[in-house]
This record gives sequence, structure tokens and C-alpha cells, in this order.
Amino acid sequence: MTRVSEGSNKASLNFSLNKVKKRLEDLQLKGTTLNKISRPSDNAISNIEALAITSLNEDNKQFQRNADYALLTLGITEKAISGLTDILSKAKELAISQSSDFYDHEIRKNVAAEVRQLHKEAISIANKRVGTKYVFSGF
Repeated sequence: MTRVSEGSNKASLNFSLNKVKKRLEDLQLKGTTLNKISRPSDNAISNIEALAITSLNEDNKQFQRNADYALLTLGITEKAISGLTDILSKAKELAISQSSDFYDHEIRKNVAAEVRQLHKEAISIANKRVGTKYVFSGF
């Protein structure tokens, strides 16, 4: 007959209790978080798949932000070009109307002031920004 010491029984009982306690904690954690995986070692393959899905979600969010920014920039650019087109049309009308000798010096002076104002408007439109970036920078 073999003899089992009290220390050995106590160590075996502690080991079993700790094992059950750890399993209970894992189940409680999974129940409260509703996550099947709480540590990478729980299921390596599922963990890799979860990381891949998370990465794809982040990529898609970035693509959406890029698309929104592009649409914003495109809208502002379209409005700026429309404004510049209107300014150039007005300048063309003024130039054509002033091409004859019919108008005197005072009227031409007023028209010149109006053309200067159109020029200032065109420059302000050309310096439009989206955030910190110029819409027409370098173009």
C-alpha cells in the first residue's frame, strides 16, 4: 500500500481548484464580453481571422474618409470654377462693350475699377482652401 502525504493531497486539491477557478473566470469573461476569443492563445486561427476582419474594417473606414474628402474637394473646386467662369464672362462683356469710342474717359475709369474688383474676386477664388490645402495649388 502506498502512502500519500497531507502536503501532496493539499497540492493536488489546490491545483484542481485553481484549474476550475480559471475555467470559471474564462467562461464569465466570455459571457460578459460576448467574445469567443479573449486571448490570442484561445484560438489562433480565429484570432488571425478576427485581426484580418478588423484590418479590413479600418481600411474601409479610411477609404470612406478619402472618398468624402475627394467629394468635398470636388464640390468646392466646381463652385470655384463656376465663379471664375462668371467673372471671365463679365470681364469679356465689359471688354467688348468698351471696345468702341462711344464711352468717355469717366465711364472707362469706372469700368477699369470694376475690372480691378473682378480681378480681386478671381484671386480670392483662386486662393480657396479645403482645410489647409489650396484647391488650385500648382495648377
